[in-house]
Amino acid sequence: MSNDITQAFWYHGAISRATAESLLELDGDFILRASCNNGQEQYVISCKSQTNYLHIVLLYDQDQYMILEDFEKSASIQELITTYVNSRHPVSKLSMTILKRPISNLLNKQNRTPALAPNLKNCKPLDIDLIDQIISILSQHDPFKLARFLVKNELKVFSKFDAEIFIQFERSIYRRSDEIERCHGMQYLFEALLVLGTLSKSCLMLEQLVLCCYELIHTLKCDSAAVHILNALRSDTVTRHTKLWEVFKGEHIVTYLTYERLLLPMSETTDKRGMNHQNSGLSLFYLRDACQFLNEEMKLDDISCAKLANHILKAREFACNMQKQLAQASTAVKSTLPERESPALTEIFSTIYQKKMLLGLEASSFDGLSNKIQALAHY
Repeated sequence: MSNDITQAFWYHGAISRATAESLLELDGDFILRASCNNGQEQYVISCKSQTNYLHIVLLYDQDQYMILEDFEKSASIQELITTYVNSRHPVSKLSMTILKRPISNLLNKQNRTPALAPNLKNCKPLDIDLIDQIISILSQHDPFKLARFLVKNELKVFSKFDAEIFIQFERSIYRRSDEIERCHGMQYLFEALLVLGTLSKSCLMLEQLVLCCYELIHTLKCDSAAVHILNALRSDTVTRHTKLWEVFKGEHIVTYLTYERLLLPMSETTDKRGMNHQNSGLSLFYLRDACQFLNEEMKLDDISCAKLANHILKAREFACNMQKQLAQASTAVKSTLPERESPALTEIFSTIYQKKMLLGLEASSFDGLSNKIQALAHY
């Protein structure tokens, strides 16, 4: 068995048809499983169409994998499945079933602890069609306009920012939680846009976000808004999408160089493993970590108290810097030509909308969402 299959999150090993079908809920859901026929192991794609379940045996001939009903061939199973997912080419001409959402083996219902299983009642799952709609809306606006709306969102969120209240436990616990949710929501939104669409759309979206990030930093002087995009671009979910970066580098070399030479070095200076606080305005990298640290249970020993004191001092310092940043950004936005408001953009960049889109109607927490996005991603 090839290593790329054993490591793939959508490979579930040797499970029965019934077990496979229990994992598939929506049209387009699919997994890869092993099946033994006359003592010979085969690989089977189990997927759900609008009316029934399909179990498609993969054929192996002359060092190539293929599906009996189609002529598409690939040297590896992973490459074959990626081709079908990205091209939206039906795996069955009879039912016209399209592979849309790979189901992670981490979500195997038989292996779940019942008490930890999520309540899916009234929840709308994250799906590719919704991502396509958002990509379509964002593609209608140029990067500078997207940057302006992000700055407006940032100004709205921090309009009543108070450093003293922020660092007090009882009075600010909800304020810190809101800040963490906003940071996570923005980052996961951009991650989903970059890995859940087709390769061509993801590539265009990547160019849009890189240029938007450049406008935020160099034109509107709002690093705290740019950090949401940089968090997504540097996330494991996006960086491991090697095919996306290869195509992006080949088709948008100027924008790629903008990211590599101007944006990437700037974000790396604020990496939580080696931050250079004084020379960078990207304070939100640290501020989010400070929020999470303050919300954790503390041990009352000397080391923990010293860490807490350091976080409090830095939180005050960064809060002041952020206020100056946002004041500059507000001035920069006002100096540009006014433009018609976009209710759609305003909604997309709101935390409430992001929670509904990413987590469902009963959204409560972004914890663990990164793994779910990776489970849906097309690599």
